[in-house]
Amino acid sequence: MRRIALTAAVVLALAACGKGSEPTPSATGQWSGSFVADSMTITVNLVLKESARNVTGTGTMGIPGVLMLAQTVTGTHTHPHLALTLSATGYQPANITGEFVNAGRVDGTIFGSGFSGEALTLTRQ
Repeated sequence: MRRIALTAAVVLALAACGKGSEPTPSATGQWSGSFVADSMTITVNLVLKESARNVTGTGTMGIPGVLMLAQTVTGTHTHPHLALTLSATGYQPANITGEFVNAGRVDGTIFGSGFSGEALTLTRQ
């Protein structure tokens, strides 16, 4: 009986070790998303690189066909949290804060530069 209990305990312990062992996703890659502000759909396209939890990159944000602004991106990724600052010449910075839902999706909000907490989902391309 002890042998069965010990075997069962080892099997359960090994099964528990397998859970949650997926590698932490990197923010590196191409991301896109959109959100609605003042009844207008704003698109965001980013190319990010992550190194030692620091995130840098470039991108665009705006209304396609009307105005797209080049963005410089800086931020941090402490999984699952992602914090990005988007800066465009002549405008106040915009801040995106969110969490990785999975390796290809970040759900968050955008504040600053006229935005006030609009929901934004970034999807890895």
